[in-house]
Formats: sequence, C-alpha cells, structure tokens
Amino acid sequence: MHPLLTRQLKRLGLDAATVPPSLDTWQQLLTRINQSYVESDQGHELLERSIALSSTEMQALNDQLRRTSESRLTEERDKLHTVLRSIGDGLCVVDQNWNILLLNPEGQRLWARTEAEVVGRPLHAIISLSSGTNLTEPIFTQILLEETAQGDTFRTDDGLLTTAAGHSFPVSYVLAPIVRENRVAGAVLVFRDITDRKHTEDIRYHTEKMLRRHQAALLDLTRNTVLQSGLLEQALNEITRTTAATLGVSRTSIWFLNEDHSVLRCNDLYELSPDRHSSGTELQAMAFPNYFRELRSHRIIDATDARTDPRTSEFSDSYLIPHGIGAMLDIPIRFQGKLVGVLCHEHIGPPRAWMLEEQQFGHAIASLVSLALEAAERLHAERALRKSEGRTRLVIDTAISGVIGMDDKGVIIDWNAQAEQIFGWKRHEAIGRAMVDIIIPSVYREAHQRGLERFLKTGDGPVLNKRIEITALRRDGTEFPIELAITPLRLEDAYTFTAFVVDITERKRAEEALRTSEARLKTTLRGSQIGVWDVDLRATRVYYSATW
Repeated sequence: MHPLLTRQLKRLGLDAATVPPSLDTWQQLLTRINQSYVESDQGHELLERSIALSSTEMQALNDQLRRTSESRLTEERDKLHTVLRSIGDGLCVVDQNWNILLLNPEGQRLWARTEAEVVGRPLHAIISLSSGTNLTEPIFTQILLEETAQGDTFRTDDGLLTTAAGHSFPVSYVLAPIVRENRVAGAVLVFRDITDRKHTEDIRYHTEKMLRRHQAALLDLTRNTVLQSGLLEQALNEITRTTAATLGVSRTSIWFLNEDHSVLRCNDLYELSPDRHSSGTELQAMAFPNYFRELRSHRIIDATDARTDPRTSEFSDSYLIPHGIGAMLDIPIRFQGKLVGVLCHEHIGPPRAWMLEEQQFGHAIASLVSLALEAAERLHAERALRKSEGRTRLVIDTAISGVIGMDDKGVIIDWNAQAEQIFGWKRHEAIGRAMVDIIIPSVYREAHQRGLERFLKTGDGPVLNKRIEITALRRDGTEFPIELAITPLRLEDAYTFTAFVVDITERKRAEEALRTSEARLKTTLRGSQIGVWDVDLRATRVYYSATW
C-alpha cells in the first residue's frame, strides 16, 4: 500500500485490514484521498513550473556567458592582433604544412612583400634562413624543419635571411612550434634585422684591432733605445717609418719651425712605398698664410679632403695634386711649452676621414718627437759638459798649484796631480776621504769643522775667497806652510768647495835666509864704522847708513 494512503487511513483510525464502519468514514476517506491527489497535482505543477523557470534562466545565463566569452575572446584576439602588428620585430605564423598564415607589417617591410602576396604560400618559397658558419648556404633546411616539427625551438643571433628576390641581411631569429594536443599544429618565426648592430660590432672590432696596433707601435717606439740616444736624425727616421706603417699612410714627415715661425723645414720625410727617407724641403709662411695661421693656433689639422679644406687647399697645385695626396692629418709638435714644428701624415688617394683614435695616436707620436728633441738637447748638453769638464780637467791637472775639491760634508771629491806631489797622497787614495783627516793638522781640525758648519748655516766664511797662509799636514805626518785660497760654489741645493794650495816651504826658507842675511849685513856695517849708501834705480830712492 502506498505510504500516503496508509497515512490517510491512520488518521481515520483505520488500517489495510479494517473496513470503514460507516458511510461518513468512507466519505472522509475519499475526501482525504482526493485532497492528496489535489495536493500531488499542485506539487507536480509547481515542480514543472520551477523546472521550466530554471531551464529558462540557465539558458539565459548560458547565452550571457557565451556572449561574454565571445566578446572577451574577440577583445583578446584584437589585442593580440594589435600587438603582433605593432611589434618592432618581424613575425610570421605558418601552419603544420609550413604555409604562411600571417605576416606582420615589420615582416612585410623586411621581406618587401605584402601579407596578401605571401599568405598561403610555403615559407621556404619566400625566404631562406641560415645560421652560424653556414652563412653562405641559401637554406631553409630540412634539419630546421625537422627540429621545429619535433617541437624544439630553434634560436640564433648569428643568422642570415635571404628573400626570394636575392636580398640578404643578418638577422637574429627564433622559430618556435605551435603545439596542440601533443601535436605540432604550426610554427611562429620571429626575426630581427641586426644590420646596424653588426655594423656597430664590426666598427668596434676594427677599432679595437686598430687600438691594439697603435699600442704595439707606441710600445715598440718607447722601448727603442734610439729615441733616448739623443741621435735626432735616427730617432726621427724610426718615428716616421713606424707611424706610416701603423696608420697606413703613404707619407709621414716631421717639420720644424725657425725662430720667428716664418719657415717650416722638413727634417725627415718617409715614403712607405719606396721605403725612402728624405729631408730639406722648406715652406715659407708668406706663401701659405692660412696653413701657418692654423698651425700657430696649436690646433690639429684633420683635413678629410685636403684639396678643398681651407686650411690646406693652398698646397693643392704645388704639392697635393702632383703627389696625389687626398687627405692630411697634421699634429702640432710642442717642446718646452712652445710650438716647434708639425707631424704630417699624408694619405695618397681619395679623401679620408680621420678617426678620433688616429688623431690621438698622432698626438702620442708628436709627444715622442718632443722626447726625441729633449734627448738630443740632453746629448748636446752632455757633450758640451764633457768638453768643458775635459778642459777643466786639463787646467786642473796641469796647474802649478794643488787643486782640491770638497763637498759640503768635508769629503774630498777632487785631487789633482800637483796635490799628489804636495801632500804625498795619490788621487785614488784621497778621493772619498775626509779632508780634515789627511791634510789638516790636529790643532786646526776643530776650527775647520766649526767654520764649515757656520758657513753652511749662515753663509759667512772669513777665510773664503781670500789668500791665507796656514800650516798643512803631509802623508808622512810632517807639517809645512802653504798658501791657501778657498772658493765656494752652490750647485742646486748643496755647496762644493775648491781649494788652491801652494807649498811655500822654499819661499819661507828664502825669506828667512834673506832676513838673516840682512840682519848680518846691518850688524857688520854698524861694527865697521864705514859709511854706506845704496841707490834703487827703479824706485829712484837712495839709502844712507847712519855712519855715512
């Protein structure tokens, strides 16, 4: 029995085995059963209405979601399409058969094809790609196709793209597969023209190579002993030869100005092709006023086209055209803060733009010329000094006086041959020893030391720059009289002293003998009572004795 009917019978006090006792009971049972059917129909209707309402709402919601999804998908597709069309790299999309589906504007520009011309055509019929060392192979190779077909991304920054028209240019590119459900459904090729980058890299490479060449040349020159030897002609020959070979110019020359800057004289011209040096050419300032005016400004003259550049065009008819010179790079040469000449580089051929690195190298070479001039001047001074020292040495060694040199510490620094005879010490024995220890008697040594110290402090020396007589000491320990003159000389921050010594032993003996003789004569005359007179004819004087 249905549970609902059982529940209605229970409400009437009946069950399945009990028959209703009266008509009223039957009536109530039927009423309740009817009510149950009515309620059941109402519930069923309500359920159907609810289901119908829910279905409508769900359909509306589903339509709304579908419209929203489509709108968003369209929006995202438009965004993606905009991005693909606006990116600075070329982009091409192909299907699984490598037929072109899309080519963005940058790709159209690089391929010189419109999108309509390439869509639907095989990629390898439009372009070929190569990479690495195989840049000469016109390939969109099967290996490349197979790698992409297997789902591998191919990437290179050293590629070459060649169009069907034969135009080639360096590229970096990425070829990546489009994978759907573990199957390759196509590929995306993104490529970038790196012509400018390659050009910049080439410039950097050649610049670095050039700088290494400049550095090696400068290092070789600075290590070359000829530049420091003071032999100017040989040094200039080496400089011009190295400079011409390093800069790749046909002619390199070094010119020096005269005192009033009215004439430039070529001291060395090196011609690369015949490997020849020459000199002697002169340029007059009156004939080339613009060039000399620019040179006196101490500015570099970088004439890309020497025949039209106003600084150098004056040389066209007489010099540039006859020698085929197209460009000039002239660097002022300075020495001791003054303009003394010019380092000239002459390029034979068409005009040539001088790079900053080449100009800097020229400045470095001009500095080496200055160093060569300094070495030559130093050599000249050393030769003059040696000549002067030779003359001085000859004078000292042949002097009749003993000549002794002493530094400000009292150490002997010079000792001539006459000093050897006077004091008994050989030159090599005396040099380097304290003068107070070998020629000054012990009684005078303390006074000598105090006098030297006082002079170094105050500049006061009572015995300097005058002749004095004093006692000296020989090697054997004997003391003897000398005539002494000491002259101080200040060299930079130190003093040296030169002593001129004469042994006056014999003179002193003669003077003593004379005094003794005179005394004896006076005594004799006084005792003899004889009158004596004497006439000095040179002085026109007459001497009378007391007796006379």
